[in-house]
Amino acid sequence: MNKSIEEATDEKHRTAERSIGFIRQHEAVMTEQLMKQKESYEASFSNTVIDLDNKLMEIESSLGFGNDVLERNNLNVEDILEQRFQELLQPCTFIMEV
Repeated sequence: MNKSIEEATDEKHRTAERSIGFIRQHEAVMTEQLMKQKESYEASFSNTVIDLDNKLMEIESSLGFGNDVLERNNLNVEDILEQRFQELLQPCTFIMEV
């Protein structure tokens, strides 16, 4: 009878060790999968941030270009108006016939 109790105890111990081994193996596999997912998400996030940064630079460049165009147009308008005012301030050059 003692022998069967010892055998049962040994079997219980082996079963517990196998179960612990399966749990550790599962933990290792899941940890590896989670690390791969984390790396994938980090890479995706990094790419998204880079893409957004590039778009922001394009927007800033476009805004600068637009401001330059507006300034040039304003300067052109100012120059044209200045020229026209100068022309209007000139005395009449036509000869009046009497």
